[in-house]
Amino acid sequence: KQWYQRRVRGERSKNAVRQLRLHCARHISKHRASEKWCLLDIILALAPGDLQFQVDEMLAFFLAGQETVAHVLTFAFSHVIRDPALAKYCEDEIKLYLMEPSFEKLVSLEQTDMIMKETLRLYAPVPGLRRILSRDTTIAGHLIPKGTVIAHVLHLYGHWEEIWGANHFLFDPQRFDKSSFSISKKSCLSRTTTKVHQEMTRHPHSFLPFGIGPRVCIGKEVAKIEFKVLLANLLGTFRFLPIEGEVIKQARYSSVKPVSGYRCYLY
Repeated sequence: KQWYQRRVRGERSKNAVRQLRLHCARHISKHRASEKWCLLDIILALAPGDLQFQVDEMLAFFLAGQETVAHVLTFAFSHVIRDPALAKYCEDEIKLYLMEPSFEKLVSLEQTDMIMKETLRLYAPVPGLRRILSRDTTIAGHLIPKGTVIAHVLHLYGHWEEIWGANHFLFDPQRFDKSSFSISKKSCLSRTTTKVHQEMTRHPHSFLPFGIGPRVCIGKEVAKIEFKVLLANLLGTFRFLPIEGEVIKQARYSSVKPVSGYRCYLY
């Protein structure tokens, strides 16, 4: 069974999955008659003629990608809306992008990218990862034998004070300013004083919202593109104002999600 099928509980949820599977099957049939190429063609090519497999894979992409991107975007807006300076921070590059949108301009949205990364640091979409050691490993003097299941708690990675500083709980996209730090595998963190803030040298494994290595999230790049497209278009098209007293709360299940969303005024 697919992971989403194992977690389905209750008749309403089962019926929802049945309806989604029917929708995917209809979409696949319709797409076969189209000449447009998209990610779905890769799925279809993996198992030509096996509709069951194709529906499973398409639905897995939809459920794992659509929900997590929506949640991360909600968390990002909860900060941007409460702090107009954040929206102003990336306003110029968004205006330039919306004048003539292109993939090249999208990937060059540096301030928008920094907001995305800081949101992922504070609210990693997946609470943790589990991996099985392929060989005996020694960590801090302790021998951990091959075959041991290791749990990586991504939430703790994003709030590790030794890496992110005493203000790790604050939303600060400047942490990911490329001019403020460089990546090094030699040390977890080294600092030197600069005029603006401390320069940081971070281990590449200190920021793992999508995992890393051969088991990295297959939808990583798609999710990043979706986030930046949505954030840029929404901030560039509408004006958002906070509702007094509105506070976002998070819950951790199979993914980190906002409880009851986040309400705001839209103009």
